[in-house]
Amino acid sequence: MERLEARYIGNVQGVGFRYTTHRIASRWRVVGYVENRPDDSVFLAAEGERPELIGFLKDIESTLEPNISSVEKNWYSASGEWTEFSIRRKT
Repeated sequence: MERLEARYIGNVQGVGFRYTTHRIASRWRVVGYVENRPDDSVFLAAEGERPELIGFLKDIESTLEPNISSVEKNWYSASGEWTEFSIRRKT
């Protein structure tokens, strides 16, 4: 199991990005969350097997491509702290 953290930059707030990401997550075996950040980016933390996470990312990026100008990604060991994928409020 691995953990992926991604920060999406662009026209990503106020366009249904989090809700679309949540819907996409239901197609993959991933857990974690997505949230708006005060700097107008969207942050994603997800855990699962690497192939599932890669597929999840590709699905997000192909679906929301018009809204994304860049993505910062970091990989870590999974923490096991989540049991589902959720939407969080802005931090």
